[in-house]
Amino acid sequence: MRIDCQVDIEAPAAHVWPYVSDPLQWHLWMPELHQISLPDDYDAHNPVGASFRQTIRARLGASATKGTITSCSPLTHFGFRVEDRGASQQVDLHLSPMGTGTCLSCESQVTATSIHARLRYLLHSPFEVRRISRQMSRLKQLAEESVSPAAG
Repeated sequence: MRIDCQVDIEAPAAHVWPYVSDPLQWHLWMPELHQISLPDDYDAHNPVGASFRQTIRARLGASATKGTITSCSPLTHFGFRVEDRGASQQVDLHLSPMGTGTCLSCESQVTATSIHARLRYLLHSPFEVRRISRQMSRLKQLAEESVSPAAG
């Protein structure tokens, strides 16, 4: 299952990037993210390959998952993979200049390894689309609020 979402943000990439590339900032635009932990030797300037653990709140309780940062090209691309109960989800966030703002696109690809996981994601795909759209809207709001009136 693949989900693509895009949002135009009235803020330069430098204002969007910290929210995208810092896992400790993700909770600000992913309200379902309850907790995230990074290894002690995490290098924010070279995060590719770093693992993380996160706890996601859901209707039926919390779910702990592990993830890995898969790509990082400052101000343009950040990717990570999360493993969860018979499935993995690769998320790639791309930033592109758009006038004085930024076009942010999100590509989310779920690969299910069991029939149960395939059915679960198929049934939940409309909810997943809405969830990602809400996250992108929150991220847009945060980045736009971070721009000072003098900069706009």
